[in-house]
Amino acid sequence: MLNDYERQSLGELESQLAADDPEFVASFRADGQRLRRRSPLWPYTTVIVFAGLLAVLSIALLQPVAAFLAATLAAGCWWVRQARRPHHVEAE
Repeated sequence: MLNDYERQSLGELESQLAADDPEFVASFRADGQRLRRRSPLWPYTTVIVFAGLLAVLSIALLQPVAAFLAATLAAGCWWVRQARRPHHVEAE
């Protein structure tokens, strides 16, 4: 937490920086608006691996319903994981 003096000093620095190079300051604001907090992907990957192994084991044990359910779970997690992955935009 900043005290009053630190807050005032930071405000002065921001003002000076904005006056010196407004494009630089604007680039920080634009980048900050694009950032979103993303959930980690490892839980989805873990479920995909275990559901895939369960599907293979179920097929080996001649349990088609369990194999179908496990494969459906793996496919659903794969879809969610792909949707949550960051998409990189190519620079023009």
